[in-house]
Amino acid sequence: MKSINKMMEKIPIILITDHNYVLATRIAIRSLFKYKHMGNRYAVVVLGVSLHPGDAEVIKSEGPDIEVRDCDPGRYSDIQCLNHVSTAALFKFDLPQLFPQYDKVIYVDSDVLILDDLSRLYSFDLAGCYAAMVKDYRAMAMLKFHEKMQIDNYYFSGLFVADLSLWRRDGMTEKMIELKRHNTYNGCMDQDVFNVAFAGRILTLPVNYNCPAMLWWGTDAELSAFYSGDELSVMRELRDGKIVPGHIVVLHYFMRSKPWVSLRNSRPMRYWWRFLTPSERVKLYSSLIVKKIQKVLRCNK
Repeated sequence: MKSINKMMEKIPIILITDHNYVLATRIAIRSLFKYKHMGNRYAVVVLGVSLHPGDAEVIKSEGPDIEVRDCDPGRYSDIQCLNHVSTAALFKFDLPQLFPQYDKVIYVDSDVLILDDLSRLYSFDLAGCYAAMVKDYRAMAMLKFHEKMQIDNYYFSGLFVADLSLWRRDGMTEKMIELKRHNTYNGCMDQDVFNVAFAGRILTLPVNYNCPAMLWWGTDAELSAFYSGDELSVMRELRDGKIVPGHIVVLHYFMRSKPWVSLRNSRPMRYWWRFLTPSERVKLYSSLIVKKIQKVLRCNK
């Protein structure tokens, strides 16, 4: 696959955030621009839900061509948040209408580090598929989500390349909202719906485009049951604490314990902190220490 020609239009990259994820969004964008190849251009749009005053300005300060759009928090107010995932994630369903100027976009969650240029990802030929995604092997191996939903494979919805023209043609926004509101696909905020709605029409991406930052399993036997070749090498490196930019394109902190809310001392968690400025690091660390002390004091009452 060829890199995007420098004379071509900007690559549209969409993120979603609420106030609680503003710092994570800033770091995701910061990493995006750090590893961008010279000559390639991004058009970054952040969909903001329930942002506080000043949030949009600090997000836009992270780089050129960053737009922050307010989204109506009431659109999905009748749907309950799930654990660490808010209903803001459901605005993924609305991408075709929110971006009528685009037929193809990259969507990426805010709780990521982007460790390589994304032009190669954008150049994937979707070949009639609604989206290109990475398989969620843990959900398949341990939770059997694909069997429960009677589909062949189960994918992460935290990063995808979308053919929005195809979504529009087939009315996928309405179909996904209908599935979410009136069916039983509610184990995950949006991911179950994507897998059911797009079943059989998802192009499989290599795992390095959406690597889980934490592995709950990872013996050689377990890894080789799902991965081979370069994918197996990447997952072995990740299991062993090796994070190589370029080898890993996107590192995804999709678990409940996020680097900006936890002091867990794993290598993937520490790696995220590298993208903070010294003053940001001190401020965040102090805040987490205070919260930890307050939690201990509450428990001792």
